[in-house]
Amino acid sequence: MSASEPAQNPVPQGDPTPASFDPQSIEGLFLAALQQPAGPERDAYLDEVCGTDADRRRRVIALLRAYEDVGSFLETPAGGQ
Repeated sequence: MSASEPAQNPVPQGDPTPASFDPQSIEGLFLAALQQPAGPERDAYLDEVCGTDADRRRRVIALLRAYEDVGSFLETPAGGQ
């Protein structure tokens, strides 16, 4: 993969919420959100599951952004070249 291509993080396959996560927990919502296509579909999913709980939505979005940032971090070669 070249440096100009966007990072591709693998999305967990199968059941996105293992038994160890409550599907309504922040972690469970994050894993389920990963199964949704980024953009309007994911936003609609977050609207549905977070409702008016702005803090819950903010925390899930923070995890999604961190997940995306990890992929771009790993794409940068050592020494920045």
